[in-house]
Amino acid sequence: MTKRGHSDPDEQAARPNKTSRKFNLFIKDICDAEKAKIAIEHGAKQVKVVIDTETGGCPVTTPNNYFLTKSKKLILVTNHSSTVDKLLKLSKINDVPIRCTVIENTLSTPYIVRNVDTEASVIEIAEELEKEQIPVLKIVRFTKKDSHESTPVVLIKELGVACRHKIKLFRCILRTHKYI
Repeated sequence: MTKRGHSDPDEQAARPNKTSRKFNLFIKDICDAEKAKIAIEHGAKQVKVVIDTETGGCPVTTPNNYFLTKSKKLILVTNHSSTVDKLLKLSKINDVPIRCTVIENTLSTPYIVRNVDTEASVIEIAEELEKEQIPVLKIVRFTKKDSHESTPVVLIKELGVACRHKIKLFRCILRTHKYI
């Protein structure tokens, strides 16, 4: 028997595999411009947009209010969703193909919620949070290392700046803990 293998066929059959395992990740499928708009509406002070080229550094020299990273990516900071929308539509600068993305860490507030029902799927959790009018970007259900059993700990990334101390989930009020 190898370190990772199981010699008992019953134990092997009981162990979950990729096809039988329930999903432990939920990501809301919305565009970057919509994410930025919702985040600004929910208190985000700024949105950072990265402009990167297909072939290397950005073809724009930096004025004082923009900054360039070590890997030659231009980062623009704005607090207007219309500016983000226009930047995301850019495809070329000086005939150089570019791609624009939003830095999601500036859009969301991550926190940990403990004692969440282990039978609840991440989709059910997302639906409950939507009922509470909490804009969710991402939900991650943590699992035990070897058995892939769900634990009662969930990571929630909420769009906007939120300082929630408690959250209502499945008729229970649960404490939140800042995730850094």
